[in-house]
Amino acid sequence: MTKELNDLTHRVSFLEEENRWLKSQLFGRSSEKRPQDIAVEQQRLFNEAEGLAANVVTESVTIGAHQRKKTSTKKIPAGLPRVEVVHDLPEAEKFCTHDGIALVRIGEETSEQFHFIPAKMKVLKHIRLKYGCPCCRQGVKIAPVPAHILPKSKASPSLLAHIVTAKYVDALPLHRQEAQFARLGVDLPRATMASWMVKLGECVVPIINLMNEMLLESPIMDETRVQVLSSSKAPTAEHWIWGPSVGAAASADHPVRL
Repeated sequence: MTKELNDLTHRVSFLEEENRWLKSQLFGRSSEKRPQDIAVEQQRLFNEAEGLAANVVTESVTIGAHQRKKTSTKKIPAGLPRVEVVHDLPEAEKFCTHDGIALVRIGEETSEQFHFIPAKMKVLKHIRLKYGCPCCRQGVKIAPVPAHILPKSKASPSLLAHIVTAKYVDALPLHRQEAQFARLGVDLPRATMASWMVKLGECVVPIINLMNEMLLESPIMDETRVQVLSSSKAPTAEHWIWGPSVGAAASADHPVRL
């Protein structure tokens, strides 16, 4: 009876603790979001492939006396360049198996696939030609240095554009881009790329100022509530972000969000 009493006491304590936790999750304010509060996109982070594959549109196709499902896929755009890959029979098989007569080509069947060409890193070697007078040995002239947004930088405009797009449009951190460049055989430290990003940010200040002037002419404020754990306010307190913008109605040709 003593052993049974101890077991029941532990059981009651466990159930009470579990009950308190469930109540806090249902009715309490917590700095951590419950699973049902998490955005659907985040819930699909680890099962994206399975979830999307399950939603592939299919249609029924009648063949003879039965039906089978046919996957509906979009056609490959006609504007993409095509590379023809011809698959032919070996010469020894171009004869009829019945009478040995040489076979004649009567047609072909075609199918298309997307083909991806991996990125490549090249080096632009700028050669500035110099000219001088053969008589006086003076008046030496040399081709001017090409204009560059980051003078004396080893990054071409195309590389800078790629890094910026990958980081700020595709949300690819610099340390992952560093690993990608390493697979291409290029040692490009993330600190170097970060320095480029900071300098590019300074270069676009005039554009930001111009955008701000446009915003002042027709301001539209978008306010979004966010949760900030590291703040002087309580973790459960509401914080706000204000994003000024000029919508399509105010400036159809130049929408601005700063």
